[in-house]
Amino acid sequence: NPPTASPISTKDFVINPYTKCATINLNRAKVLTQYTSRQECQQRCNKMPKCKSFQWNGKRNSCILIKYKVTSEPVKQEGEDRVCGYLPKTIVSASPTKAPTKA
Repeated sequence: NPPTASPISTKDFVINPYTKCATINLNRAKVLTQYTSRQECQQRCNKMPKCKSFQWNGKRNSCILIKYKVTSEPVKQEGEDRVCGYLPKTIVSASPTKAPTKA
């Protein structure tokens, strides 16, 4: 494996069932239809460094990978096959930003 492939970091997505992602700009998103589960869609976003959010529609097998953070909004029809996942506002990363206090 090339050194860039590891280590694999896991993004801590906020997953909201029965939602869709609000205002998706398709110029900054990628629609994929080869996946068959939300988990596959989430894993694909997890592996892409620029992916910050994803939307899964199980009825269409549609996985949208989004390069920016979104908010979710409820969908009219209920079903766990509609999910918006996004990274929370505060991200804990390997390179720390300004910490409020020192330990």
